[in-house]
Amino acid sequence: MLQAASARTVRPVIDAVRLPASALVLLTIGVCLGWFTWLDQWIIDHFTGSVSTRHDATPMFTGGILLPFNGTTPNWERPFATWTWGGSIVVSVLVVIWVARSLRRAGRPLEASLWLTVWVIGNAIEVAGKHELARPLLYGTVDGVRSLVGPFTSSYPSGHAMRSFFVAAAITAVRPHWRRWLYAWFALVPVFLVLIGAHTITDVIGGTLLAMVCCRTIVVVARGR
Repeated sequence: MLQAASARTVRPVIDAVRLPASALVLLTIGVCLGWFTWLDQWIIDHFTGSVSTRHDATPMFTGGILLPFNGTTPNWERPFATWTWGGSIVVSVLVVIWVARSLRRAGRPLEASLWLTVWVIGNAIEVAGKHELARPLLYGTVDGVRSLVGPFTSSYPSGHAMRSFFVAAAITAVRPHWRRWLYAWFALVPVFLVLIGAHTITDVIGGTLLAMVCCRTIVVVARGR
């Protein structure tokens, strides 16, 4: 009976995540092998507002938390960086904790545990990807000079994009009537991350696909309990 119950849970999860998981695997392979380097470079050249030396000087962890407020963020970038702040480690974990508490109070303890557990797993995958995966070199304009953008060699997938989708999906679990506004907010996060030079286009697509896999898994497992 236990095996049958497990099969009834695993099969719907596989069906639910097959498409985004397959896309994520193909994208990851393509990024590492340079299939999409031309796209990343073209977006950087035509749409990224600036690739500042602050991205080289700012540690990934603290930079991601303080991006809208650190002293090296140009004034024109701050509204866009503030919009993406919901995808930071601090904001997203507070949101997920609040969602988990709300679900427990609503008599949905399994779902509460899933959001917390999968949030940790998703972030672990993101950090591992940034440390273990590397892409071909990308270049940008720094103070008018064509220069190598070092951080982009280890910026895949985007944690901000992943956590922003996660935040929107998690809040929707307890406030379904907010869905439209939450996903409207998320839709601009990847755009702004590319615009301010925090990530490449493949970074934010990869982060979004990873979040989709995580969130679909939670929803299917919770429904099939």
